[in-house]
Amino acid sequence: MKAGKRFERPRRQRKDVPMKDPSSQLEFVMFDLALRSVDLMRRSFSAALAEALEEARGTLLFDEKMYDDPDYQRCAAVRLGTGKETVSLVFLSKDGRQISVENALGSDHPMARKALETALPEAD
Repeated sequence: MKAGKRFERPRRQRKDVPMKDPSSQLEFVMFDLALRSVDLMRRSFSAALAEALEEARGTLLFDEKMYDDPDYQRCAAVRLGTGKETVSLVFLSKDGRQISVENALGSDHPMARKALETALPEAD
């Protein structure tokens, strides 16, 4: 790759899924902001998740290594409120420098199904 050129990988298509409960939206924003403020060079992914979940009053559903995914090394599923629309996926990039968060209902990632199935017994 030439100097000065930045590699842009194609983004997966996602559909936006509105959250029914405004307090869930606030929890999602709080969680996302808390994760973005973490220095991943000094803290582990698990520690960053735990801190963000505490601030947003969320629940960890699972946190797994992803051996075969071309883009991500870890995936966690979290619940930020009640109902399936509040289940989110948290991904750690292969290089360990970026965290991304997306609603599991609007995701086409294979881990979204597992997240929703894990949350189902607890969902309204």
